[in-house]
Amino acid sequence: NVRGEVVGIHSSIAASTAQNRDVPIDVFHRDWDVMLKGRRWGKLAQMLIPAGAGYLGVVAEPLDDGEGLKVVEVEKEGAAEKSGIAVGDILVSFDGYHLSNTYSLVESVAARLAGDVVKMELRRDGKAMTISVKLGPRPGESADTEHADWDLPSEVDELLDPMSEAERPSPEEGKSDAQKNSEEKSEKKTATKGKPTRIPLSALLPPSYFAENSGVRRGNEKPSKYQKKHPSVLGAFRSVAARAALSTVAILNGSHPLALGTLVNRRGDVVTKASELHGDLSIRYPDGTVQPCRVVGVHEQADLALLRPDVAGSHGGVPARWNRQSKPVGSLVITPDWRGRVLAVGVVSVASRRPRSARAFLGIATEDRPDGVTIVQVVPSTAAAQAGIQVNDILLKIGNDAIQSVEDVFAAIAKHSPGEKVEVQVRRNGEELTLHATLKTPPNMTARRFEEMNRMSGARSSRRSGFPQIVQHDAEIPPFACGGPLVDLDGKIIGINIARVGRVETDAVPADWLEPVLTDLESGKLPPPEDFGRDDEAVRKEIAKTKAEIRRLQRRLRQLEQQLRGAPGGK
Repeated sequence: NVRGEVVGIHSSIAASTAQNRDVPIDVFHRDWDVMLKGRRWGKLAQMLIPAGAGYLGVVAEPLDDGEGLKVVEVEKEGAAEKSGIAVGDILVSFDGYHLSNTYSLVESVAARLAGDVVKMELRRDGKAMTISVKLGPRPGESADTEHADWDLPSEVDELLDPMSEAERPSPEEGKSDAQKNSEEKSEKKTATKGKPTRIPLSALLPPSYFAENSGVRRGNEKPSKYQKKHPSVLGAFRSVAARAALSTVAILNGSHPLALGTLVNRRGDVVTKASELHGDLSIRYPDGTVQPCRVVGVHEQADLALLRPDVAGSHGGVPARWNRQSKPVGSLVITPDWRGRVLAVGVVSVASRRPRSARAFLGIATEDRPDGVTIVQVVPSTAAAQAGIQVNDILLKIGNDAIQSVEDVFAAIAKHSPGEKVEVQVRRNGEELTLHATLKTPPNMTARRFEEMNRMSGARSSRRSGFPQIVQHDAEIPPFACGGPLVDLDGKIIGINIARVGRVETDAVPADWLEPVLTDLESGKLPPPEDFGRDDEAVRKEIAKTKAEIRRLQRRLRQLEQQLRGAPGGK
């Protein structure tokens, strides 16, 4: 840390170069004497689950708000099915332990024994329920698996021993009182053989496991002194942010902030993140003036939009001062807001590059048939399933691409990135339907683990991939700060923050790539699409709200009709 103290040992560079791993120093303090003896324990990249541990038999995925797990698959004849758990249920807690991610469920179940009966809280169709579940044996184990003497390495058994190292005798010494106490405990364990004993996973797994998977969102933690999010650290960079803040604006929908923006000329034009824009747009300039504006240009692949105020030149801002030289990895960068505050400090973790495109996944299998390209399989829990696509639907269109063959399906999906929303047109029983699907990445356990860790870090941008050129840094900015400038220590703008991607990754469009794009946006070569800014999600919510109100009125109408029929002279 900045005081020169060792707080961890570098362990590995992870799948992303921005996710380097360090083992906390307290782990070494705890285990140092054991390692000096040449001992070895644990398993690499595996979760130690003792024989006899319980098994629930569900596949579940976390909700975006971290308030439970949605059941997407229930194993036949498993403990969950026998207890009445069904697909679509929201699991809220397990034996009193709040479930916010899949690891919290795995940990809780593995710490119980087959045959244990636990209470589970869940929601079904909005209704809260509490059920009792009798856990079954894990696959490959019988219900009567002997679990009083679990087959654990002797080194792990030592870790479970409550004696301290000071009390633990060396092999060369005679038997001490502490050793006798240990033997007495061992005899008691033998005497109680057959009586289940729980061993919590906290005794078997390193603290880093629970730090990553405890269900606590990192975004809720308050930074302490010397952390880069602490006000004392951010404040040290305020003079650097002051100049760039004069080029930073806020984009509003009415009074609601949508994103930051960067002032690009004296007329008052602003470049910002396109996918965040909707509604009645206006620009709040650094001097506090607010100007209504319109979208005059959009670069869809880079997710950039150019906004033009209704009255040119009536603002108190200063056009951006760019630094178009690439910054080396390790360079400090900051993100200011329009008031001159420093929102975040970070370092460039990956130099300017063309990102490798993540493959989008819809989740269907298709066949060419006489009636057209027919869907023969819908993979559960994928974009297709969530959009309401069904087997035997005839696929007509994906996005703007007409579908006339199976090859067209692959080509159409390849044009999009994970996280993008696309319209899918199908014919079902002679009726044409338009469905809305949010594309995902292909199923992959490792990718899912990183995705869940990223979810735990807090809010992320809705569009966070598919950009033509990015520079990656680790400043933890909120999604509404996208569209604003990324600034070096000279106060010059080296890029536009375009997406909060994950726990330690934010992407920016580099200034050198941006220069010709800005020229095209200002000249009108890249006009916005006709449907730009349409808030489909808000419309869908309003439709659902209206339908619910209609159902309420229909119920009330039936009640009144029944009262009328029951009244004297009623018909």
